[in-house]
Formats: sequence, C-alpha cells, structure tokens
Amino acid sequence: MSASSYRLPPPKAVSRREFIEQMLKEHPEQSNRAIAIEAGCNLSWVCSIRREVEYRRLGQMPTPGIVHVARVGRSLASRLGILTQRVREGKDVENASEFARWITGSGVLELLESASLAEGKAARAAAKMLEEDCMERWRTGNTAPALQLEDVRSLQERVAALETKAKAA
Repeated sequence: MSASSYRLPPPKAVSRREFIEQMLKEHPEQSNRAIAIEAGCNLSWVCSIRREVEYRRLGQMPTPGIVHVARVGRSLASRLGILTQRVREGKDVENASEFARWITGSGVLELLESASLAEGKAARAAAKMLEEDCMERWRTGNTAPALQLEDVRSLQERVAALETKAKAA
C-alpha cells in the first residue's frame, strides 16, 4: 500500500465558538486560559462562552442588561483608577477632569446604582475624588508628580522583596 492510503481524513471544519463549546463539554475542569490558547482566541471570549454554556446547562439564560452593566462597572472602575494615577503623576489632568465630569453627568453612575451594583457607589466616590484632585491641581498650579504614602510603602516592599530574591539566588 502506498503512503497516501494511510492519510487521516481532513478534520471537520468547525467554528472557534463550536470548538470552545466542545472543549468546555469534554474538559470542564480545564482552565479558560488553556482553552483560549488551544483555540487561539481571546481569554474574555472563552469566559463569556463558558458562562453561556453554564446558563444553558442550568436551563436559564442571563438577563443581558445586567451582565453588560456589570462589565461597564468594572471597566469604569479600572479607567477611574488609571486616570487617578495619571493625575497623581501630573499628567492628563484636563482629560481626567473631563471624564470625571462626563461620568457624573451622563447617567452611567445612576445606571450602575439602579442595578444594585457595588461598583456604582464606588465609582461615584472615585469620580468625585478624581474631579476634586484635578481641581486642586489647577487651583495650586502644581503639576509635579505626587506620590501617596501608600505608593511609597508599596514600592519599598517590592524593592525589599527583589533584594531578598537576589540574595537567595
């Protein structure tokens, strides 16, 4: 027999979504990261498909609005944290102030709070603090970077950990 008669049949073409769902059914214990690597796709995509598969298994579907509002809350908290750090560095003060004012006046915070999410109250407090920090920077004309005591302690702890690691090696 020739070598060509031993060829395997070509694999059935399936979409990435179908492949991920199949992996989740066959290997539910496998981590999202491993599945994302094997499927060659984004980790967040695998996470959302896993949630959908789990909801289908339980016979219920999530309320789409609540899932998306929670994502908005997490993204908003992340963005406010980044802008707060940038303002502390004396950078992007105008952009940060504009974003904080927009968030406060746009109704996004009310949407988060009406969905009974903890991110709503935290985001409102963070936006207010960010706006106040920006106003203080403009009032004093101080654009020099400012480190908070907690940031300095965190840096000191990291340096000490690196020194200990270097001595051990």
